[in-house]
Amino acid sequence: MRDFDSVEYYLSREEKERALAAAALDPKIAAIHLDMAERYAAIIMQSALPRAANHGEP
Repeated sequence: MRDFDSVEYYLSREEKERALAAAALDPKIAAIHLDMAERYAAIIMQSALPRAANHGEP
């Protein structure tokens, strides 16, 4: 399986983007990182919805 097929990949990316946003000195750069984190979070939610509907089955 490729890394980007894994929810863990997106969880890791979201966490890293939030950390980069917190460390950014420029508010515009922080906003870019937060936007990326939100995009990763949306991907995570989209992948979780079908699993929840199937009671955890892929």
